[in-house]
Amino acid sequence: MTVSAMPPKTVALIAAVALTIGWLFAAVLTPPVAKLQTLPQPAVRRPAVKDPMPSAERLQLRLRQAPVAPTPRRNPFVFGARERERERVVSSGGSSRPAPSSPQVEALPQSAVISGPAYTLAGIGASGDVRTAVLSDGITVHLVKVGDSIGGYRVATITETAITVTDAAGASHTLRLKN
Repeated sequence: MTVSAMPPKTVALIAAVALTIGWLFAAVLTPPVAKLQTLPQPAVRRPAVKDPMPSAERLQLRLRQAPVAPTPRRNPFVFGARERERERVVSSGGSSRPAPSSPQVEALPQSAVISGPAYTLAGIGASGDVRTAVLSDGITVHLVKVGDSIGGYRVATITETAITVTDAAGASHTLRLKN
C-alpha cells in the first residue's frame, strides 16, 4: 500500500504518534541540566567598635546642630493680627525702628445691640392649609408652625412670603424670604 492510498486521518495519527515518541525519548535521553553555581559572597567586615560613647556624642552633637523650624510670625487665618502684633512690638519697645505707617482707619460706630430673632427665614412649605416655616440660626435648621415656640419667640403667623414671631414682651418681628 502506498502513502498516497492511505486516508489523511491515518497519516495524521501516525505523525502525532511519531512526534510524541520522539519527545518522550528526547526527555529521557537528555543529560540533566547542571545547577547554577555562584561564588560565595565575601563576608563584610565591620570595624570593631572600641567605645560606643563617641558615636553617641556625635549623634547628640548632630541633634544640637539640627535646624529648628521657624515659629510663625502671624496666623494667616486671623484677620488683622499682623497690625496688632506690630503695635505690641512698638509699645513694648522691642524694635528701635518705627512701625510702618498704615492708613488711618476711623473707628466704626458701635452698633446697637441686635434686637429681634437671630433666625433667618430659609423657606415656607404648605400641606393643605397648614404652613411650615423653615428657620435657620446658622447652625441648625428648625421647622416651625403657627403656635410653636423657638428661642424665646412664639410663631404668630405664617404667610406665603413671611413669618411673624412675637417675643415675651409682646413685640412682633417679621422675617421675610430673601429674593
